[in-house]
Amino acid sequence: LISLGAMLYLKLDEPVFLKSFVELGLPVMDNGKFGQVHFSLRYITNANDTRVVNHIEIDEVPSNYINATEHDRGGFMFFDNTRSTTPGEIKGRYNIRTVYVTIDAYEMDNTKDEINLTKAKVHFTDGSKIDVDLGNIILYREDKSKELLDLKSIIKSSDGTSSTQGTVVQDITLLSVESP
Repeated sequence: LISLGAMLYLKLDEPVFLKSFVELGLPVMDNGKFGQVHFSLRYITNANDTRVVNHIEIDEVPSNYINATEHDRGGFMFFDNTRSTTPGEIKGRYNIRTVYVTIDAYEMDNTKDEINLTKAKVHFTDGSKIDVDLGNIILYREDKSKELLDLKSIIKSSDGTSSTQGTVVQDITLLSVESP
């Protein structure tokens, strides 16, 4: 009876989205339009929750520019059978999930230097939806200047790490590094 009471007490009423505080470069293409940006959101839900995120609405971004999925984009989709299983990593009574978000910003207003994403409406496969606080995801204008740097590779991982390699074409001086 005590175990049943503890189980009911520890059950989540709805998924809990973890806040993200990150800055992501929104590339500016040669035609002056924004390119794509990828990021991930994490949330915790009950281990027996089988619903999956199938759509996200963010106030600052028109919804037809957003693609969200909980199924990892790695590997070949033809041989992938993970779509038939519930995604995530089960830890005790809870399931830790990742939502992979892509924003196709080609037609977005490219006059802004930065876009702050703070709130979202998350839609699930069972038709339910919840409002979530994202934290503060900053998409900043990433002008690629070939005058100072010749970029060789940019690697971004779903675990939040990134690496950039390039060659300095002209002498530069680093004045400061700041981040909100």
